Amino acid sequence: SRNGTLTGSMLINVTDGMLGGALQGRQTNGQYLDFDNQQAWINIANLTWMAWVKTYDTAGSEGIISKGKTSQVPAADLTVRKIGSALVVETGTTFPINITNFFTVNEWAHFAVVFTDSVNITFYKNGVELNRSTNTSIAGSVDELVLGNFESTSSTFNNPFNGLIDEVAIINRSLTATEVLDAYRLRGGTYRWFGNVTDG
Repeated sequence: SRNGTLTGSMLINVTDGMLGGALQGRQTNGQYLDFDNQQAWINIANLTWMAWVKTYDTAGSEGIISKGKTSQVPAADLTVRKIGSALVVETGTTFPINITNFFTVNEWAHFAVVFTDSVNITFYKNGVELNRSTNTSIAGSVDELVLGNFESTSSTFNNPFNGLIDEVAIINRSLTATEVLDAYRLRGGTYRWFGNVTDG
């Protein structure tokens, strides 16, 4: 795990998250949560990114999770972003995953992007597989890993997410379909964990 740095007007909403608080973007340029260069978090053959997201609009191109510059060659190492009501996954200069009508304004949705053997991508919404694709590879760079925006040119973050991002997970292995469904159910309220703690 690693702590990030809030930049610009990005803030933590302590009450409106899917489970407790959430990262809240307000569609202001230069806002994001910065984890610096975390190449080890993506430069592996098997990888899973997932999160809960809620958008306040279905306009524009807005970053959710991103590593690398989208205007460079190679371009984004890996970016998950909203384009209108669609959710797309960008690797290099390609868009192997494009889920139209993914977003509904003011409604929470869970996504998981699972990479297997570097080139196979499986995409899930709310625990259900929606798409499979292949990809040449995940590129590598020294650019920041950020939440709530993506870097279109060097040090320019003008693609802020307008909404809430919660329960982000970057996992260094490929989750199975059952594990993705369990993650969705746990945070979606189907499952709850309770425990009693004593000092005895």
